[in-house]
Amino acid sequence: MTKSDAVEAVTPGRAYESPLRRARAQATRGAVLDAAATLFVRDGYLRTTMKAIAGEARTSVETVYAQGGKSALLLACVDRALGGDEDDVPLTDRADFAAALAHPDAADVVEGYVRAFAVVGARAGGLLVAFEDAAASDTATAELWAAAEQHRRLDLRRLVVAVAERGPLAHGWSVETATDAVWLVVTPRAAHTALTTLGWSIDLMAEAVTAQLRALLLPRSTLPTSGT
Repeated sequence: MTKSDAVEAVTPGRAYESPLRRARAQATRGAVLDAAATLFVRDGYLRTTMKAIAGEARTSVETVYAQGGKSALLLACVDRALGGDEDDVPLTDRADFAAALAHPDAADVVEGYVRAFAVVGARAGGLLVAFEDAAASDTATAELWAAAEQHRRLDLRRLVVAVAERGPLAHGWSVETATDAVWLVVTPRAAHTALTTLGWSIDLMAEAVTAQLRALLLPRSTLPTSGT
């Protein structure tokens, strides 16, 4: 058997991909995304150049471009920060959110969902603020930000729907009106400000936002008493 025969026998019908090569490619991508995220937060998206990302990552500009253009890097950094990894799993399908949605009690759904969002806010807040700031002065980034905001609204709508499935919403609101109200309160910038400027812990931020959202969504008669 020749060497080529042996390779074909091991990997019939497809090219062989070395695990080592795959690991190196993943490590390179991780380094580039780490560098990009650092610079986007520190210097702002618009001021960050691909050359600067290459320097921060200690690699070539060509290697950085191989991971995508600057906007693609921004979106990849945001997705990774939101989910904590690069797995293609929607944010609210992840374990913490799914567990929150499984609670039978509406007040507990709100608490669990907010806590999951608080952890995400701590992880991704700086990047999301940099993203929003760039959108204010760059048309292409503004379009990406608008799409991201629609995704955020849909994520929050899942919370409102879950609460509505367990009883009437407060104020006689519809699901859409309640979603808009929550969307105005639960923002990346507010979370980032709470954790940085105010120096709040994740627990304190989650407690404060939970109280806000329970007041927005739950009829007064169903609100938990103080201390619960």
